[in-house]
Amino acid sequence: MKHLFVLFFFFLLCYNVAEAQTYADILGPENVLVVYKVPTSFQDTLGRISDSVKTYYVNARGIPGVNELNKQLNNFKS
Repeated sequence: MKHLFVLFFFFLLCYNVAEAQTYADILGPENVLVVYKVPTSFQDTLGRISDSVKTYYVNARGIPGVNELNKQLNNFKS
């Protein structure tokens, strides 16, 4: 029994527990790509809202201008 206890204690000391690193390598603003719709006209409400959200998000998060990608999408009417 004594040997079992010593063996268990030795195993416990040698056992290396690998814990997940929760905050390791958190992505910063330079790792974010912001894609938004370019307004085609003043009446393009979706484009204006998309541009406004993009501007707010870029300013709030400090995302560099090179990480902005504008897309021209057709307006689909159903």
